Amino acid sequence: MRKRAAKKKATRKKATRKVVKKAAEKTDTAKFTGQSFVVISDTQSESLPVTKTPQGEVDMEITNFTYSGPDSDGDISWDLNATVNNDTEHVVELIKTSSLVLNADNICVGGSYDDEHDEFIDPGDSVSMNLNPGYIKESVFGGQLDKNKMIVNAALFRREFNKLGEMKVPEDYTDCTFFETHTNVGGIVDIMGATCKRQEPDDDGDVSVGVEVGVRNVTDSYIEKVSLKMVVRDEEDSNIEESEDYYHLAPHTARVFSMSMYAKAGKLRNSTIRLSAAVFFPVGYKTIEATAEEGDE
Repeated sequence: MRKRAAKKKATRKKATRKVVKKAAEKTDTAKFTGQSFVVISDTQSESLPVTKTPQGEVDMEITNFTYSGPDSDGDISWDLNATVNNDTEHVVELIKTSSLVLNADNICVGGSYDDEHDEFIDPGDSVSMNLNPGYIKESVFGGQLDKNKMIVNAALFRREFNKLGEMKVPEDYTDCTFFETHTNVGGIVDIMGATCKRQEPDDDGDVSVGVEVGVRNVTDSYIEKVSLKMVVRDEEDSNIEESEDYYHLAPHTARVFSMSMYAKAGKLRNSTIRLSAAVFFPVGYKTIEATAEEGDE
């Protein structure tokens, strides 16, 4: 079984409807130095500087909100469906939601946070989402389940995508390769180059390949999500494996993004890595409150 690098993030909740966007990409020119340190790309960002994005309230409507239970463990569960309209002038590609569940005394007894919904919503279009705060014990509602309610917050984000370029996978674990180009994304994030290393083959003949990328937030704004992705390609330009790392960035801070994968040593012969970056900017928000009704068993 192929070994995969351990993920640093817990799996995010995803919306039920997903649409894949194909981004226009620029072809890079390869440059080989003939040394152990190799750089292949000089691609620069063509993104327009965008240091601030207008934000406004959008329309969101709850279409169904029910609870059920308690189950055999004494837990209550919820089913909430909402429709979100993209009332902005941007394509929305990410919605992040959070929720608070309140009992009859308006006291928080549970909720959810940082739930991600990957979407593609054109301006004027809408999307349906399912939200679930998990299971909560019946006892916290004091016998007044008919008065439980939820406060839901939704933030909409547009995406700025940049194909950074390519770098060569080192031929041996004693070497490393560099991506030397510094790139600015959206006038907000600076990509400060990257380093690729590989490890010795393990007992199964698998090799770990890792890339570290330096990223800086050069503004006074908090960035909710920056995502770096590497795609490893063999000498016939077919995908071997890919890996992604993502974080938030506070104003005027920097972070090293780390991605890694495993592959057989032979598949890595003359292989390259394609790097890309995505920065998500807030464009809209909405907060709504609703009381749940008892659902069908």
